[in-house]
Amino acid sequence: MQNFGLTFSKYLRENSRQLLIKMLGLLAVLVVLALWIGYAYNMDSYAYYMKYDLAHSTELAFFAIILLFLAMGGASEVMAFMNTKEHRISTLMTPSTQLSKFLSAWIINVPVLVGVYMAFAYFADFVRYAVYSSLDIPDTYVMPFSFKSNDIPSEVIQAYFMFVIFLQSLFVLGGTIWSSRAYIKTIIALVAVGLLYSALVSLGFNLTMSGGHYHRIFSDEPSLTAMWIANIAVSLGIYVLAYFRFKESEIINRW
Repeated sequence: MQNFGLTFSKYLRENSRQLLIKMLGLLAVLVVLALWIGYAYNMDSYAYYMKYDLAHSTELAFFAIILLFLAMGGASEVMAFMNTKEHRISTLMTPSTQLSKFLSAWIINVPVLVGVYMAFAYFADFVRYAVYSSLDIPDTYVMPFSFKSNDIPSEVIQAYFMFVIFLQSLFVLGGTIWSSRAYIKTIIALVAVGLLYSALVSLGFNLTMSGGHYHRIFSDEPSLTAMWIANIAVSLGIYVLAYFRFKESEIINRW
């Protein structure tokens, strides 16, 4: 634990300026986007009896898409400390375990990134609420965003974050396979695998057709708990592959 703490603090010190610039840039983009959405929806006259903020649905769509691509991009940068000769030498010279190096980069670029983004998204929405509620526009209804007030089912939220977690694991693995342009190369690889998988599923569907009817294998849909367990198990398996790939690349670079 002491070794991991020292490695983690070293990673933060060496990347503090870059991380701070990215965080401030992300916050500025989200605030500007929230204000623009507020201008498009909160500046027009809508009937007050509707009792909901019309900007929420558009804001949620934009923020969800940004989070998806940001999570993929951040995950692909987990192995950025091995993408140049100087970075590789610095990493190899660090007196720390391989697991500590891997976990330090993973914590910052995967769970912390998502947590910071969620906090920034709520802050940006609150800025929109503070600005447009203070204008006291007639016949409008402005309120802070919340999933409960917008009647978004918990199942939808959980399915979205399961998808994000799974994608992050794939892009971390892609970052360990390709040292440069891992984001683009991983997207190309996933598209190719997706097309192949779709073709195989279509073939399997046609083979299971009998008399024009599709025979279901499962009678009931899997529960969310089972889906979470499967999602976490598969994601952890991919992370284990990524870690061993990182160990292999570090051994190769030492020689």
